Amino acid sequence: MIDENVIKSPQPHFKIMKQGTLPFDLVIKNHLKKYNVHAIVLSASSKKILGIMSSDPNKKEIDLEYPDDSDVLSQVIDFCYGFDFVINPANFEVTYLISSDLVIQELLDPSLEALEKSFTIQNVIPSLHFIYQAKGDISPHIRFIQQNFNDMMYQDAVIALPASILNTIISADEL
Repeated sequence: MIDENVIKSPQPHFKIMKQGTLPFDLVIKNHLKKYNVHAIVLSASSKKILGIMSSDPNKKEIDLEYPDDSDVLSQVIDFCYGFDFVINPANFEVTYLISSDLVIQELLDPSLEALEKSFTIQNVIPSLHFIYQAKGDISPHIRFIQQNFNDMMYQDAVIALPASILNTIISADEL
């Protein structure tokens, strides 16, 4: 069972900027949602945003493609602005996906821990599919399957994985 984990933001001094006291200079788009943000605020927390803004300081819009029905991205943006973030059973998978892609280490480590704690032989494959389809990092899933390969190798869900994933799983030295 995954417990709630409150992650304190390392940037509480940015809270005042969330009110728009300074003009927003960047739009983050995720499907149909748009978030007006300050590039400097997001760059302070996200290595990916920092890299994008460093390579093109005039960039005004970043398009993302996260499956995010619960609007976790909005909460991640609030975290960058200095608000605490709660990782819980309803959001840890999407939090892992977003924080690993945006490289926000303060959220990545605890969301990865929650993800790994959630794995069972029955649910690791659906989780892998979710992260894989979103083009996220499935290496935690691969490690779990490799560690539990003897119990999982004949499951239809494992056999039905894409060939590239199966090759990665069975190429482990431990198998």
